Amino acid sequence: AFLQGELVGFAGFADLAGDVHVLDIVTAPHARRKGIARKLMLAGMQRALEWRTNKITLEVRASNAAAVKLYESLGF
Repeated sequence: AFLQGELVGFAGFADLAGDVHVLDIVTAPHARRKGIARKLMLAGMQRALEWRTNKITLEVRASNAAAVKLYESLGF
């Protein structure tokens, strides 16, 4: 993800025999709370649909409250 020409986030997804796993969602500290991670997740979820996935899985530390809130808001 780019913000004003600067790389401020990226996401990694892997298709594992029909199941998509979220590997990473990373946003630069100065670019957080701007909806970048949500946009990355939504784009990855759309791609998973295109791959005709059976399910999407992810892991997150319970202490990462911002990520937990994001994932819960997206139905995880």
